Amino acid sequence: MAVAICAALDRFTGTGKSKVDWIHISRDAEAIVINVPTGTQDHYPPAFGGAAASNSRPAANIALNCA
Repeated sequence: MAVAICAALDRFTGTGKSKVDWIHISRDAEAIVINVPTGTQDHYPPAFGGAAASNSRPAANIALNCA
């Protein structure tokens, strides 16, 4: 839902953020609310649609859109 809220606010304000920006903003907001560091893997499917597979490596996160 956080990604959808970011998308709606982006369109309402006309700031022109990218889908990746929505992912990072929603991740950061989630971390602030629950006071725990969070990842981005759950934010990719709502931003890009379809199913997603994520392969994480140390110091890198590669997301594959399987739509």
